[in-house]
Amino acid sequence: MPFVRKYLPLFLLLIAPAAQGQTIAASAAVRIPVEHDRRMLVRTAASEALLEEGRRAIADFRIRDAERAFTRLANLPDGRPAGLYNLTSAAFLTYLVSDRPEDLDLFELRSHELKQELDDLPDSPWRALLGAETNLQRAVVRAKTGRYVRAALAARTAYHEFERIVREYPELDDAHKGYGALKVAIGSLPATYQRFLSLVGFQGSVQDGVNSLNRAIESSSFSADEATIVLAIVHTVLLEPSDGATLMQRMAAKYPESVLVNHVSGYVLLESRRARDAERAFEKAIANGDGPGAQSIDYSTYFLGLARFRLNDFNGAVTALSDYLVMHDAPALRASSELVMGVSLEMLGDRSAAVDHYRRVEVAREFDLDAVSRRRAERLSLHPMDATERELQLGANDFDAGNYEEAIVRLVHVSQEASATDDQIAEAHYRLGRAFQVTARLEDALKNYAAAISRTTDPMSRWAPWSEYYSGRIHEAAGRRAEAIDAYRRALDYSGSYDYYQSLEQNVRLALVRLK
Repeated sequence: MPFVRKYLPLFLLLIAPAAQGQTIAASAAVRIPVEHDRRMLVRTAASEALLEEGRRAIADFRIRDAERAFTRLANLPDGRPAGLYNLTSAAFLTYLVSDRPEDLDLFELRSHELKQELDDLPDSPWRALLGAETNLQRAVVRAKTGRYVRAALAARTAYHEFERIVREYPELDDAHKGYGALKVAIGSLPATYQRFLSLVGFQGSVQDGVNSLNRAIESSSFSADEATIVLAIVHTVLLEPSDGATLMQRMAAKYPESVLVNHVSGYVLLESRRARDAERAFEKAIANGDGPGAQSIDYSTYFLGLARFRLNDFNGAVTALSDYLVMHDAPALRASSELVMGVSLEMLGDRSAAVDHYRRVEVAREFDLDAVSRRRAERLSLHPMDATERELQLGANDFDAGNYEEAIVRLVHVSQEASATDDQIAEAHYRLGRAFQVTARLEDALKNYAAAISRTTDPMSRWAPWSEYYSGRIHEAAGRRAEAIDAYRRALDYSGSYDYYQSLEQNVRLALVRLK
């Protein structure tokens, strides 16, 4: 299974003995007392001013302005560690949003230079924290590039470093940003791996991570904004998207012109089914990214196209997605872009152009979204969308955009359509269940989920297992613990690589942990 290949290197390396020569503390034996340790090791007013200037530029996503400030900081007698760390962080963020090989090379170069600098420093809370944060960045970059073994090594080192900091320097609340992110990551691993990891001292849950991130937000000296963004994404992906939207509203008020903040806000709003608000946020991110000194984010253009698609603005979706496919020459979101382009063109009546895009859908990564895109593209390239499938697409878009009543009208019509197939009816009932659930008509939701389960015939479709999962959510919220557990376990009983099966397995496992 794909998740085994992805997680096994991390699991094995986390439980392995520490590699020869790898240390948690600095190599020097001298330790600086906590009361003498200054933020990011800077000690003068000039260095503090440059640090604040650069970090404000980072928050606004003016990467070049930030680099100028941090380069000057690195050339001051007390500013070299802070300057190098923040230059490395700037390269880290740039690579995450660009995927360009030259940005990856710059990150690796700066990360190596920073490590050499930190290795020569005496141990102190901030020296330890800079090292831990840098190892966490290395883990993320290496995972993004598919180097899972090297990612696991960096994640293991970072975990030990953060654990030592929170134990020996509990007053350094800034450590809880990275520590919380790692706890969430451990809590998101398959349950079998978690049990083994706990036996060798690696413990964490999503809630542990959320608690640490909240501590960083409330009490840290420089990590609060970053922790807020991380927590917003955690809520959006694993917990309650509306809570993520609330957090990003706070950030947008603080940094209204930030390309990064507007981009993340747009993503969280889109996942919260507020497509019109998301469209405005992505448009603002793109406009600000064209401003002087700003770092643009190609992904904003993809998500703008997706927001317009969900608003049934297919011409607007084609325009944005065409721009994304030209500007971003990397695998990220490419399969989904080609699929949504194809569907948009087919909804506009251009079947020939749609098929060209369906045939371009290739899977370069073992992610749910890419696999789903490939399956649907293969089917659509052979079988044009019929009238029922078009109506289902419009209803799905209405729901994803937050237009629930419009979705219900369309989907009720499909569910009663005599010419619809069993699986089309199953999809209609599943989507009706979702619409009724989010509008608090829970008995109607449960009835439609039951209908979706009974009408599903295609083992590769997600309507039945996901209907079981959302039925469990309704029972859980109502306090019907036994019924919820039964529904969650039935959801896990479905086998095969149906659409979004990895996400379902993760969501069900988190739900069962809540109900222990």
